[in-house]
Amino acid sequence: MNTTSLPFPPWQEIILLATQQDKTIAVAESCTGGGIGSALTDIAGSSRTFLGGVIAYANEVKIRLLGVAPETLASCGAVSFETCDAMLKGVRKIFSPFYAMAVTGIAGPQGGSPEKPVGTVFIGLSTPEETTLFHCYFSGNRGDIRQQSISFAGWLLLSSLKGEQMPLISPFIIETKRKKHAEDI
Repeated sequence: MNTTSLPFPPWQEIILLATQQDKTIAVAESCTGGGIGSALTDIAGSSRTFLGGVIAYANEVKIRLLGVAPETLASCGAVSFETCDAMLKGVRKIFSPFYAMAVTGIAGPQGGSPEKPVGTVFIGLSTPEETTLFHCYFSGNRGDIRQQSISFAGWLLLSSLKGEQMPLISPFIIETKRKKHAEDI
């Protein structure tokens, strides 16, 4: 497990590139509690590209607003590839963005288990063509884990906007799943 901190991404560059490329962004956030949306809207002009988000902290909100199946939550848990993927599908349905992002995790200090310790976070990025999901581990206190999750999401979005790989964030990744939208994870 990695204990390295993750630097803040250049949010202004993210907004600039998304605006230049005419790409919209929407988010579904659980453990980050709106932190990604806040970071994006801190930048003047973000309204040209950021559509909005859903803070789906409670499972009931994940079900009612994002369409996460209760069976998915019961069998896989709120912190899983499957729930993150369902959150992405929900945010795509609500906002129809070019980029949909979703984050669900365990920021602690309670809630962890041996299988999913505190710091376990699933982060997804979906475009009209492809979805990529990341199982990550971040360390530190609750604030640290939340901030690293927000930063990871920002670097992920910036990397995609630049058409590059993610060298700064790869040490935090435990597992990655990619799929074309015609496939299942």
